[in-house]
Amino acid sequence: MALKCNKCYFTFGRFQPPTTGHKENFDAVKRIAGSHEYRIYISQSVDTKGNNPLLPDRKLYYMNKMFPTHKGHIYSGPRDPVAVLQDIMMAGFDECVMLVGSDRVQAMQWIHKYNGNDKDFSFRTLDIISSGS
Repeated sequence: MALKCNKCYFTFGRFQPPTTGHKENFDAVKRIAGSHEYRIYISQSVDTKGNNPLLPDRKLYYMNKMFPTHKGHIYSGPRDPVAVLQDIMMAGFDECVMLVGSDRVQAMQWIHKYNGNDKDFSFRTLDIISSGS
């Protein structure tokens, strides 16, 4: 019997405010994940200058209303990509794919230095790919 692949696809962003453009990204994550788990993580960024005016719980509320096909896949809590990957690992996944805009694939390669035994998280495979958005 073959071992079950325990893979999670995810994206992470500020979503300030959530837009139809974000929906296109979420739809791409769901499509690319296929039958695997996918997650949309909301950044905890908030400031008083107006760049990030929505509190995370309000973003979660609006996103669940705006994107009902993704309800149950939208997560709030982890503050940054490292914390997101720790959350995914603690949920029992051993393979992970981070989806970002094509302009961010190279910029996110730094995340690999945190993967492995005696590091912040440990995945058999960790890929960073473009969501096509």
